[in-house]
Amino acid sequence: MAKLNFAQISELLRKGELIEATIVADKLNRSYWTVRNWIQQGKVEGVKVGGRVYVWRKSLDGLISKEF
Repeated sequence: MAKLNFAQISELLRKGELIEATIVADKLNRSYWTVRNWIQQGKVEGVKVGGRVYVWRKSLDGLISKEF
């Protein structure tokens, strides 16, 4: 996972380029840990800031088109 600072994360969240992992899990009816596993397995790309994990929307869109 790449590391970004708070200001960078805020801008990317505002633009909708990043989605918090808990939101991804909720929307896809999966657990937070499943989303974390997808990041570890390389199924989606994510970044970690402090204690929060975010998923790149572009990467998530690719996963959805393949698996859902």
